[in-house]
Amino acid sequence: MGFLNQLFAPSLLRALVGRTVAVAVGALVVLAAVALYESNDLVSKQFEDEASVVAAAAKNNIQDQASLALRAASLIAGLPTTRELAELQDRQALEAFLLPQKSRLSVSFMSVADNHGRLVAGAQDFVPGDTLLPQLVTDAEASVQQSWVLTDEPTHGLVIRAIWEIRGKDGEKIGFLEVGTILGNEYLKTINTKSDAQIALIWKGKVRAYTTPIPDETTFPTLEQVDGSPRDVFAQDVKIGEQSYYGIFQVVGQRANLGVLAVLLPLDALANSQRTLLVIMFVLAASLIALVTFFAYRSATAMTMRSTSEGNTLTPRTMSMSSTRPSTRAMRTWVRPQAHGVGSSEVRSPVR
Repeated sequence: MGFLNQLFAPSLLRALVGRTVAVAVGALVVLAAVALYESNDLVSKQFEDEASVVAAAAKNNIQDQASLALRAASLIAGLPTTRELAELQDRQALEAFLLPQKSRLSVSFMSVADNHGRLVAGAQDFVPGDTLLPQLVTDAEASVQQSWVLTDEPTHGLVIRAIWEIRGKDGEKIGFLEVGTILGNEYLKTINTKSDAQIALIWKGKVRAYTTPIPDETTFPTLEQVDGSPRDVFAQDVKIGEQSYYGIFQVVGQRANLGVLAVLLPLDALANSQRTLLVIMFVLAASLIALVTFFAYRSATAMTMRSTSEGNTLTPRTMSMSSTRPSTRAMRTWVRPQAHGVGSSEVRSPVR
């Protein structure tokens, strides 16, 4: 208590300590503000980089699924058994052959179609007369070797369907083999297992697959917004229920069949990092201010004790023995000699 009274009482000590602490605190505040700004900027960039990495990985994974479907179609279409049965158009034999191939390759659909895209046989149920998707039929009639498309189907959701031509023994084209893979909720959960990011596939404004439930009223960027952004990548904060996310949106698919891939990273992690950084900076600043005050007090105490002994105080000066030091004056001066007269003495006796 005495320390505080001495420190805050009007005195030279208070003036010295106050000025020293003010200069130190001012410099510390500037340094802390710059450090906090740069740290927040670094944390935000790392957060955005993590979301970008997850988004790029998710998009590449979807592209890989299309490539895998094409390779699977190419593999089965090139088998001699497939060629022989396709030439005969034996539905029962084809289906008996395709069923184990579908299971072995872990695909969702496998079918055989003729040169005009009409289905001949399949490893799953189909209605006679059904055809390949219109875009794949167009490609089939255009005599393409292979093609794939991402489409939204009412009963299956988003599906990648790929076709590869089947050639006869003389090299002529006799049909197409189709392979399909469903991009559903379970598939999306396998894409990202080491991050807190959530993934969703959006088709015509509707969420068709997701890793976390998303309410219907959630607003996402449109395909036009994403497609019109640089490199077809659009970033925007999204609120899903009570949770806020940093979202990166990319275009997936090809030609006219395009969807939006959404990668959503919770903003809680960023907010927690910023709060932790702010607390650390506050504790560090308070500790440094306390140290500066302590050392400034010690230095100022030594200075004021020496100055007070010399009579330098902040109180009004009075003329007294306690406030002025005695001065020594010269006691010896030149003295002019004095004149001396003739000395005489006279003695008188009272008796005559």
